[in-house]
Amino acid sequence: MSTTRSKSRAKAKGKGKTKDDENEEISQLRSQLENERAISSSYRHIVEHQKKVILEQQRDVIDKQQLTIHSTKLELKSAKEDVRRLSALHQSSSPFLTKLPVEIRIKIYKLLLVNPELGESSSIGKIVEFGKSKKFELSPAILRTCQTIRNEADPILYGSNTFIMECIGAYGPRGCHTPQSPLTRYIVNNKPLGQEYNFDFEVFKPLKKVRHWKIITAAYRPVLTNPVPAKLFVHFCQALSEVSSELVTLPRSIEVVVALTKKESSALKAQTQHDISQKQLSYLINPLKLLRDVDLNLRIAKEKEMPDPSDEPCLRPNYYFPDIDGIDDMYDENEDSATYCEYQEMADEIAEEYEELVEAQSPVEKVFQMHNKLRDYAMWFERSPDFQRDMLSFLRGHSVEPDTRHFGWHLRSPSHGNPFRAYSTIHPVEIALSKAILAKDREDVKKFKEARAEVIKHLEPQFEKIAEAGEMLREFVYEERQSGIFNECTGCRRFHHYDEHWETQANLEEDIDRYIYTLDKIAAMFHRVLPENIEIKVAKGVTMYESAYSTLHRERLFVKLRWMQKQELMEKDPRQTAVWVKELVEDMYDQYLAIRENRLGLFHQDITDRKCEIDLKEEVEEDIFDIEWDIDDEDEEMDSDAEEMFERCHSQ
Repeated sequence: MSTTRSKSRAKAKGKGKTKDDENEEISQLRSQLENERAISSSYRHIVEHQKKVILEQQRDVIDKQQLTIHSTKLELKSAKEDVRRLSALHQSSSPFLTKLPVEIRIKIYKLLLVNPELGESSSIGKIVEFGKSKKFELSPAILRTCQTIRNEADPILYGSNTFIMECIGAYGPRGCHTPQSPLTRYIVNNKPLGQEYNFDFEVFKPLKKVRHWKIITAAYRPVLTNPVPAKLFVHFCQALSEVSSELVTLPRSIEVVVALTKKESSALKAQTQHDISQKQLSYLINPLKLLRDVDLNLRIAKEKEMPDPSDEPCLRPNYYFPDIDGIDDMYDENEDSATYCEYQEMADEIAEEYEELVEAQSPVEKVFQMHNKLRDYAMWFERSPDFQRDMLSFLRGHSVEPDTRHFGWHLRSPSHGNPFRAYSTIHPVEIALSKAILAKDREDVKKFKEARAEVIKHLEPQFEKIAEAGEMLREFVYEERQSGIFNECTGCRRFHHYDEHWETQANLEEDIDRYIYTLDKIAAMFHRVLPENIEIKVAKGVTMYESAYSTLHRERLFVKLRWMQKQELMEKDPRQTAVWVKELVEDMYDQYLAIRENRLGLFHQDITDRKCEIDLKEEVEEDIFDIEWDIDDEDEEMDSDAEEMFERCHSQ
């Protein structure tokens, strides 16, 4: 019994000690926590002080670097001025410039910079690695000596030499369609097959300086029914016409050497070959008439004048050379054959026709510039980048004319699954645009205007729908910009009209539904009009029509809005919804404005009758308004709910 009591007393005594110990431990922990807080505070002060010191050191380093940079710039500027001053002093004191008369210096420049081989076919072609291994024994480094010498010698290099250029497309290295010339021998065209190659005189600036050209051209892969000139030659004339205003200070000459198309069958009569050649030469007048104030010499090519053909098996040309194929029994190798003279007379007639056009000084309509306007207009109707590229290209699988293969490369295939340019179906707009491309590559004004009228005829119904959609977008913005998700309180950045206690409570869910329904209906008006046969294919799901647009910005915005539409009411974000709706409206309206703007410029390059029925006079006079989301002072005053909301927030 006593043992039990002693145990209970010991247990009670043990329990009392435990409580005291716990209180003591708590006080120790509190003291430790206060010490740690003090240490942390002091450490924080130390860290902040170190940060300030580091920032000050960094600022000092930056200031020193800026001072160094500034002083270096001043030193460089001073050094440049010294170089200019010394250069001017050297030029003024150079015996070459002061002792030798200009006539002697020009003779020296000609010895250093002139070589007749620059105008020979031996300077290009496969044997000389397309010009890369040809040594012309010139010293163009003299142009870098000083500005005075450059100004004197530059006109000698580009004005006293005749530069040859191959504008056929069958004489370059495999896979390269850069026109062959001593000036372009180190330029490699890495464009994929089917991409247009356009002469750019701003990129190839030496081409702009040349005063005398010798152009070798022909019909690319010639056929009897369509011996049109190679695109490279047409593009060359187009590019030269654009910079012609800069080149009239000095006389220019162009010698065009034409390789004639050869008849395919020996059963054809000699008269047939004559007719084919005459037709081929007549095509040259369209690109040549772009050039004015040019001394033109048009000649029939001889076999020895042609460069070595390319190693592309499919590009090896087959031409008719009257100096070889027209040899008769009385032929003298020192004189041109009678056949050659006969064909040369045809070329002389074309040259005379060109001179008559120049003397008449009649205005020239440039088809390639008119085509650029049509291209800029039509491209805005198609939003898919792949389909747009196909729309503006002449592709394999569809030829609007028989035997049309005068391109300087293989034609690119249409994009996979393109319903507008499939092998079995082609949209009327794409057909008309292909005709316009062919007319552009021939500089055929009549054919181009016919094709353009066809394009516009098919796009007119689409434009009317898009113009109506643009008006609906303006009305949507005007009606909605003061309500719903666009009516955010400027005081507290809240949407009070969605609160339950608000007198005229709005429904966020209904607003989002209405926005999506309205904008989806407007977006459908921007879709391209499909003929029945293409619409059936699209509905059948055998094309890439849906996937071509699914990743575009407009479609992604609709996906985001529909995602927001499916969220719970508390998760719906009116502010983010407003951002997406604005982006969607502006994306569609920007397309409308681009179409409208390019439509007004469709005929800016026309001089004669434009062969089109649409009248743009009313559209020119009609103002085009941008979308304004902000409320101007001229608008009506805010409604009573918005005013009350504003006063409540600012009175709190």
